[in-house]
Amino acid sequence: MIIPPNSNMMLFRYNDYARTNFITEHQKIVDQYGYVWMMRLGKRTSPEKLKSVTESGAHIILKSPKKNGDHYYLAHYLEIISELPDDSIHMPAYYSKLIQDGYLYDTSVQVFKVDYILEMTPEQASCLRLSLNGKPVYEVIKQTRTAVMFIENQEQIETTL
Repeated sequence: MIIPPNSNMMLFRYNDYARTNFITEHQKIVDQYGYVWMMRLGKRTSPEKLKSVTESGAHIILKSPKKNGDHYYLAHYLEIISELPDDSIHMPAYYSKLIQDGYLYDTSVQVFKVDYILEMTPEQASCLRLSLNGKPVYEVIKQTRTAVMFIENQEQIETTL
């Protein structure tokens, strides 16, 4: 698969919840069932920005916490909805705990139907730039706690599924 240069993408920073590994839990479901519902809490992304990302190939970059090695993952989504679906087989089990613990109370949710998650090489990750000003993601991410960034790739990204 090839992602052409200057493709619009979103970068999500994530944290592991209750000692679960975010990537592992989501990847297991993709491997077993073909897709996983990936939840993002907080302020909803504007429809215009989502449309731009979707039209550029519907890719999300997932950034792991420093304690998990500062890895970058490339994910692809098929659909976005604004509430958790009644589809527990395609969601990590820890989502039930999030609901029980009240994390979804009075919080906006966007849920992405993700059909693959691939670890990026350091070279691939180094070509990511902020859409707003072209600054390298690897430099900016150390200086901000922003959970969502709109980015693009300076160079073509090639990967195999």
